[in-house]
Amino acid sequence: MPDVSYKPIVESEVKVDSTYSICIDKCIKYEDGEEKEEQVVLRYKKDGVRIPRQPAFNEISVTEAIISAYKKGVFSRESLEMMKKGISEIK
Repeated sequence: MPDVSYKPIVESEVKVDSTYSICIDKCIKYEDGEEKEEQVVLRYKKDGVRIPRQPAFNEISVTEAIISAYKKGVFSRESLEMMKKGISEIK
């Protein structure tokens, strides 16, 4: 199994409480030290530090998981409206 790491090039972080943050970052993926492709990954930080060796989920998987969760009723109507409003503000 190759040694995989990610170097953030664009970082997005939302603090969810005093300890944890959810991060969705655009990264460069490295396999065995060799640069591969850009990839969007979902990760988290604890006390401001990115936790090493956690799974990194790519952009399509994260998007599919969010859509599936909405369709299955995991998220509230309030959350759905927040998402719609946020997306509509993007130009």
